[in-house]
Amino acid sequence: MDRPESEAAPRAAGRLLRIMLVLLMMIGAAGPMAAQPADDASIALAAAKDAFVRGETQNALEELRKLRTDFPGSIAAIDSLDLSSEYSLALGDVYRARYFLQKLLDEAPGSKAAFEASVALAEYYYSARSWLAALEYYEDAVEGFQEA
Repeated sequence: MDRPESEAAPRAAGRLLRIMLVLLMMIGAAGPMAAQPADDASIALAAAKDAFVRGETQNALEELRKLRTDFPGSIAAIDSLDLSSEYSLALGDVYRARYFLQKLLDEAPGSKAAFEASVALAEYYYSARSWLAALEYYEDAVEGFQEA
């Protein structure tokens, strides 16, 4: 039974509309699908990143310090050590950056954050033409990556 095209289009549209209504009712029955609110540690980490982007590196470091104090066991605290190391390098404070890397290696060896901080320090030393120090930090990054 062939139907004329003029009759088939409204039927297909009606079928599609019924399917959409059923789907909407199913979604409504499942409850609202709201995004998970970010936790306070993640909000603090984002605030520190925003401060750094605005060029307020010292304020960003203060935000990260406060984050580690307020949320010592969170994953964001580990990420804050990586960012503290990188932001310290941005200020030219290599000793402070090394301190944060060591703290990161103590608390989360083999983590992505430790890898990134090691590479950042290696790149700093490489650009400063301190080849042996750069090699040492590149090796640390590779060893940490292999362990993980």
